[in-house]
Amino acid sequence: MQDLIVSLNGNVLKVTTLKNGDFRFVVKDVSTEAADDSEILDAVLFVPILDEAIKELNKDTKTKSRLNFVLEPDEIIFKFITIAKNGEDLESRIITEIQSKLEGEDLNNLYFSYVKIAPFVYQFVGIKKDLLDKYLEIATSLGIELHSVLPWTLLLPKYVGTSSSSIFVCGVGKTPVVVLSELGGVFFVGTYDANQDPADLYKLVQELSVYKRSKPIDKVYTFNYPHISEAEGFLVHKVEVPNASGENTLGFEVNLLANYMLDLAPDTVGSQTNLLNLLPLPAVEQKKMSLVTVAAPLSALLIVGTLFGGYMFMFKNKNNVQIAGQVLSEIKVEETSQSSPTPPIVKEDLKRSDLVIRVENGSGVAGVAAKTQGILESLGYKVISIDTAKETRESTLYKFKTPKLGFKDLLQQDLKDKFPTTVVEEGVDTSIEYDLLIVIGTSEKL
Repeated sequence: MQDLIVSLNGNVLKVTTLKNGDFRFVVKDVSTEAADDSEILDAVLFVPILDEAIKELNKDTKTKSRLNFVLEPDEIIFKFITIAKNGEDLESRIITEIQSKLEGEDLNNLYFSYVKIAPFVYQFVGIKKDLLDKYLEIATSLGIELHSVLPWTLLLPKYVGTSSSSIFVCGVGKTPVVVLSELGGVFFVGTYDANQDPADLYKLVQELSVYKRSKPIDKVYTFNYPHISEAEGFLVHKVEVPNASGENTLGFEVNLLANYMLDLAPDTVGSQTNLLNLLPLPAVEQKKMSLVTVAAPLSALLIVGTLFGGYMFMFKNKNNVQIAGQVLSEIKVEETSQSSPTPPIVKEDLKRSDLVIRVENGSGVAGVAAKTQGILESLGYKVISIDTAKETRESTLYKFKTPKLGFKDLLQQDLKDKFPTTVVEEGVDTSIEYDLLIVIGTSEKL
């Protein structure tokens, strides 16, 4: 099956495909009657333009292809939600909290979901119903499977494999975009004027990195944005999208990013990142096959109650709209309930010997890695190497290959007495021989 990646920015349509190192693309101008910048206004007018592009790109029959739309940040609503436990209906409280953060947007007009990304913290993603419905209408009119609808900003933290507080500065399309990532999710997205002076944008990044933080953000990623380089207090990483074709792919970065994630992180399609998963499930009644709207979001998870206190930051995007939110890395958690937490549910069919582990000692205490290796092997895990970490860290890190995240609860349950304070991340490269990297922190007492 051939993945066709479709992006729209500045009324320019780009359709690409990458298979076995063969990168092909078609670029089309879209009329202002069919689209406004990145927003499709009229699906009927848009369909023949996309159809012509696909025919130029793909000489095979359309049934061998599937559509993947890449969405710009202005089409998506990102929020972080924090909830305190007080005995009320949790789902109702989450919905109320979301509505209070939507700045006048009616929740009834959105397809949305919220996913737990950390204790007491939920990632909310929403899109206007009429926008997502247009993508369904287009695919239906073309007779091509609609495989995914992906906001590229939500792909960035997953692509670089970070859950730490990070800032992404992106030069995609005509407008620069700044993304603040927290806990592996997207907390804030700002799009700015195309004529924004790079010095002013850099100043904005500096302010965002320190505002109301006891420890400033020191990690900045640049994505097709050359105007930020190494500077005091920042570690600047250039985000490179693999290009096996050797062709000039300038201007097609988001298409390649989506293509890469679809190929090497197939769980992307089944996650919240794919906005098709925000659609309500069909409910089948006896002798009836009608679709019934499901009121609850598909991806909602249970909440463990605590109370958050945090800080606020505010910026203005190109439309002069104020953005506000809590700086989650600075939030302190205070218990408000004496009830015991529910123990994790561990899948019984997991075999510890199937998890290949590397252990690094980041505690500064000699012998800790070897001792951990002995503990893990006595439990049945496979440890292939141990070493000293490049730097010390406070809490122990479990960093998984994405397909092996299912071992998280089993591992935490096995080691809860040894490593009570852990951070779980994903992003170990699929080409690396181990499935899990454990970096032991200074807070552990082995």
